[in-house]
Order: sequence, then structure tokens, then C-alpha cells
Amino acid sequence: MAVIVSKRKEVTKPFSVTLDDGEVVAGTYRPALLTFEFDREMRLMYKEDESEKGLCEKLVQVVASWDVEGEPGEPLPLTVDALMDVPSDIMFAVIRGVRSAGGPPAPTPPATSASFS
Repeated sequence: MAVIVSKRKEVTKPFSVTLDDGEVVAGTYRPALLTFEFDREMRLMYKEDESEKGLCEKLVQVVASWDVEGEPGEPLPLTVDALMDVPSDIMFAVIRGVRSAGGPPAPTPPATSASFS
């Protein structure tokens, strides 16, 4: 039987990450969306001066649910606008949590020894 990629992209798996202060963020993510293209786009965004919105867009795609609340009892929606107001330590922890739940991070390309002088 063939592997159907579109069906795999619907599957969610749990992630959990502990913040520096000991609080835990838990949720679900879509592991099949962690592709080479996703990795490439994330690396490019980290190099840009205004990458925050792009990172939020990527998280909205990959994270299916989480237990973060804006106020007690009010779940924070997984939208770009909402994520732009979340403290960065939480955002980067969620990225790490999803990455560690989905396997090892993408390998770093080897440094080149070429000289352009």
C-alpha cells in the first residue's frame, strides 16, 4: 500500500517542553510538516532582521494545539497576531519542544573552506 503524504500531514503527536521557570507547555503538532523545505525556511528566517512574524506563521502551521492561556481560563489562539504577543522564551521553547518530539534537528551544512578574496 502506498504512503499518502497528505494523510500523514493530518496526523498530530504530542509535545511537551519545560520553561526555564519550571512551567510546562504541552500540546500537539503535525510532524509530517517538518520537512526539508520547512527547515530551509526556518534557517533563512533566523538570518533575517524581521523574522518574528515568519516564525509565528511557521508555528501556526505546525502546532495543532497547546495549553497556553492569555488570561486564566482563556486559551490563547494559535494565530500569527496572538503569537506575536507571546514572550519569546515561550515561543523558542515551543520550537525546541516540537523539534525534540519530532526527532533531531536538521543537520548544519558543513562550513566551506573556499576563499573569496
